[in-house]
Amino acid sequence: MWLIDNVKIKWSLSKQELLFSDFCEDTDNIEEGAEYNKLFLDYTAETYSKFMQGEDSFEDEEELFLSKLKKLYNVDEALLSSMEEKQRILSEEMERLEKESHTDRLMTKRMERMKLQTDLKQLQSYRSSLDSFKANLENKVSELTNELENTVSHLESLKHERDALQVQLQNQKFTPADCGEDQQREEGTPADHHQPQQVSGRCRTAQVERGDRSGQSQGEGGAEAV
Repeated sequence: MWLIDNVKIKWSLSKQELLFSDFCEDTDNIEEGAEYNKLFLDYTAETYSKFMQGEDSFEDEEELFLSKLKKLYNVDEALLSSMEEKQRILSEEMERLEKESHTDRLMTKRMERMKLQTDLKQLQSYRSSLDSFKANLENKVSELTNELENTVSHLESLKHERDALQVQLQNQKFTPADCGEDQQREEGTPADHHQPQQVSGRCRTAQVERGDRSGQSQGEGGAEAV
């Protein structure tokens, strides 16, 4: 429908020669919108007329329309070509930079991941060594605790034995001094053979018992020192 409307407008405008005259050299005095509208209406009218005649391509009309537009807007072909080339170069450079930037970010993330994995393995190894060290310390503490308990128990038994020996020593009837007096009496009164020998035997028995107790006391003292 818009093509039909354009054709109708073209026909109506073609009758108004005073309003829209042909292009003149001084295009600055003509309103740009009106000039563009006239070009566009000419283009659509011609293409639609050929379309109604059975044609499907309008390359010649398009080239003519573009050339008229370039002339209308004073387009520099050389400048336009250079700008197109510059735009193409900039587009390629931008695409290359985007690819490089994407690659660099990906590589950076991979390096960070590898570093984090290495740190994780080191931390796991350190934790394993700490667990082993802790287990060894716990075993040593357990062994030392058992040894200390055994030593304390042995010390208590030695103390009880010492107390018993002290009680037995305090209750002993003969002392070393008594044994010395008996020996002197034995040497001084040889006539009475039975009684001195009996006393001397008791003294020797007491001395042996005292010697045994003294040895045990020395052993206990050494144990306490340990």
